[in-house]
Amino acid sequence: MKNLVFKDNIARVGGAVADLASDTYVYYENIEVSGCSVNSGAAFYCQTADATIVNLNVHDNVITSQGAGLFVSGGAKIKMSDSTITNNTAGSSGGAIYLIAGEIELTNTTITNNTSPMRGGGIFVRGYYDGYNPVLTINNSIIKDNKAEGSGGGICVADNPTVITKVTIDDQTKIYDNVATGFADDFVYVRNDDVGNDTNQTVTLDNISIAGINGIDGWYHDNENDRFATTDNPTKFENFVGYKGAGIFLKAAGVSTIDYDLVGGSNDNIEVVTVKYGVETQISDDIPEKEGYLFTGWNTEATGSGTSVQPGSTYDGKGGLMLYAQYVEDKNNNGIDDSTEPHYTVEFVTDENGTLEGPIKYENVLTGLTFEQAGINIPTIKPKEGYIVSEENDGWDIKPGGVVNKNLKYTAQYKAIEKEEIIEVVEVNETQIDVPKTEDSIIKYFSSFFISLIGTIVISIVLKKSYDYQS
Repeated sequence: MKNLVFKDNIARVGGAVADLASDTYVYYENIEVSGCSVNSGAAFYCQTADATIVNLNVHDNVITSQGAGLFVSGGAKIKMSDSTITNNTAGSSGGAIYLIAGEIELTNTTITNNTSPMRGGGIFVRGYYDGYNPVLTINNSIIKDNKAEGSGGGICVADNPTVITKVTIDDQTKIYDNVATGFADDFVYVRNDDVGNDTNQTVTLDNISIAGINGIDGWYHDNENDRFATTDNPTKFENFVGYKGAGIFLKAAGVSTIDYDLVGGSNDNIEVVTVKYGVETQISDDIPEKEGYLFTGWNTEATGSGTSVQPGSTYDGKGGLMLYAQYVEDKNNNGIDDSTEPHYTVEFVTDENGTLEGPIKYENVLTGLTFEQAGINIPTIKPKEGYIVSEENDGWDIKPGGVVNKNLKYTAQYKAIEKEEIIEVVEVNETQIDVPKTEDSIIKYFSSFFISLIGTIVISIVLKKSYDYQS
């Protein structure tokens, strides 16, 4: 079976495949399974049949019982390679894989971000049925960021003393950053009979298998009553080659990092720092700069809801640390939190002689900001008929602008237009006469006209008499 997509299926077992036949062999390649809701084995439920699975992508499935990606029982032998099982949720143990009776060999496979409310956030192995010996072999694979509410965030192996269980993990496999609320974040091997010297059960787990990933340098004790994260000097186990015992509870740890998220700020001197577990390390005392903001410290959560960490303080070195820069607004760049400074109102008003076009009131304006910085736009003055805008102060009683450091109120100023003589041209006997239209101007006009007329008559009489005399 090749090149198939199984999506949003509902079944009791096997959202994609339920292989219950005996003495059969099936080859699967390039299969995607997502959105399925089943009791066990969202992708594959394998009982007695053998199979080879290549390039399987199982994601975002929810099951009510065990093994969101793969459920193997009844002696089935499964070889899986070049596959990914991620973001699945189990209702019981085995967020990604549940092995109860059979064999699973994983190669070049990534198991990440799967969850279980019990044990084995990534993989759960349980020796249960007599005569069916579970065998888990993992080669060159990654098991990380899985979570179990019980034990074994990465892998949980729970033995039955009458069943031979064998777990082998090669030195190229990486198991780290898994979480278990109970104990053993990354790996747990427990015996159900408290017998520590039984030779039937074998766990081969070399510490080299996690070297080189995030600087991890080995396996550390992570017991229920002695959690790694809260232990001052945790016990380091060098290796588990052919381990036989009552139980081991492990956390992959060692060299981690302190990383900084400047959240939009900048400072080239703030860099990632390598931290050896348990070795005290100083937090950077350099300060990030961000335009319009004031740095107040670091926090383990971007929202500031985590633990506050101050520059230059000392970190105990117990694991990695991600710090997020925290800021408050400082728009006026005076080094003071804006929320503690005065804020003012800027208002523009007019009277009955005109109107204003645009916003006329700006509230909660931070002290020390210019009009431009505060986003204050001076409204346009619109005078009514018979008025013009005063030329002084750009039409206001006080010239707007500058820095806001108190409540400000600007009043528009107007000037009435003076009455002007309006001249109309009238034709009289083909002679143009300028006739005024206003009452006062008409009186003045005709007075001047009659005076001029009388003057003309007098001059004519004088000239006539002078002419008669000469005659």
